[in-house]
Amino acid sequence: MISRRAVLAASVALGAVTTVLGRAALAKEERILQITSPRENHQPRVG
Repeated sequence: MISRRAVLAASVALGAVTTVLGRAALAKEERILQITSPRENHQPRVG
C-alpha cells in the first residue's frame, strides 16, 4: 500500500516539474515573440 507521505511527495514533485516546464515554455514563447515582433529598438533604420 502506498503511504500518504509518498503520495504527497509525488504530487509536490509533479507540481515542481510542471511549474519548471511551464516557465520554460513561457520563456521560450516570450523569446520567439521578441524575435518575430519588431520593437522600437529592433526596427531597421530607414535612410
